[in-house]
Amino acid sequence: PRLVRRGQFLGLETGDRFTLIGASGFTLYQQYLDSRPIEGVLAQLHTLGFNTVRVFGMYHNTHPLGLGRFIPADYGSRYWEGLKGFYQLLAKHKLYGEFVVFADTEPVMGGDIAAQVAHFERVVTRLRFISNALLEAVNEADQVINRTAALPFLQRPSGVTSSHGSNGSQAEPIMPYWDYVTFHTNDAFEESRKVGHNAWELWSGPSVTNEPSRAVDKGYY
Repeated sequence: PRLVRRGQFLGLETGDRFTLIGASGFTLYQQYLDSRPIEGVLAQLHTLGFNTVRVFGMYHNTHPLGLGRFIPADYGSRYWEGLKGFYQLLAKHKLYGEFVVFADTEPVMGGDIAAQVAHFERVVTRLRFISNALLEAVNEADQVINRTAALPFLQRPSGVTSSHGSNGSQAEPIMPYWDYVTFHTNDAFEESRKVGHNAWELWSGPSVTNEPSRAVDKGYY
């Protein structure tokens, strides 16, 4: 069943409660398109108690700790045709997928507003038909590499529960807020209390802290 906004919470459209327990799997969609085995990772996430995985729909960052190159145009029609099967695989392991449309937008798409709007609308059209999909428009839009020229022109989608996107650690999420907001606390001072407390204070709707500290943020790599 779909996740929908219900007051200050996300819940199942059936009326049942839902607590989002998320993991980062930024490169999983690219790995799927490249026919690399990801079921072991998905099974492990479910076994460990996660019910949602956050996936990037693009990136281009080749420094030693970067994610590498994932440019939708490189995949042609397979980029779009693969979404259904990818989400079916997530559903098989009882996982929702939070699909981040824009990440590293500047090196991937430059400042082409029309191309960015068209890409966003095409993603929305695909995800509307996928019941275990969430959409996040932009990752950390206040970072130079993520600068998204089309951001002021993106319309709140209908048919898929969506966040307008995040800004950097501890920064207020992108406004206006959509169905839920996404907040980051990676490498924040006193992070353990801010993950929940600061996110809860943002507004009267659902808030998800979907990027806390990772091992690399703390020097464990």
